[in-house]
Amino acid sequence: MNGWILKHLGDPLYRFGHQHVGDIVDPSSRTEDLGDDAVKTGSYGIANLKRIIPKLIEWTKQDEENYDELGTLYEQVVSQCKRYMRHVSNNIGAVYENYKT
Repeated sequence: MNGWILKHLGDPLYRFGHQHVGDIVDPSSRTEDLGDDAVKTGSYGIANLKRIIPKLIEWTKQDEENYDELGTLYEQVVSQCKRYMRHVSNNIGAVYENYKT
């Protein structure tokens, strides 16, 4: 097994990064990692959220219903926006961890 690991050393496809709870040490091993450019990824994600927000009422409106579902979805959109922002801010003063095995 060690030989297989060393054979793939340096290949980003096989890179392993620990998932951290709380403060992120290595911004290249974050949850929901969609690439190597958090700013670009976050920009695309926020652009999508800006498309979703104006439609939330239309997509959740039901006759004779309150706005509980709308409130929940809006909170989720805000939380996702915060995640995108946190992914970018984690690059400031970052420490990258590269485990060989």
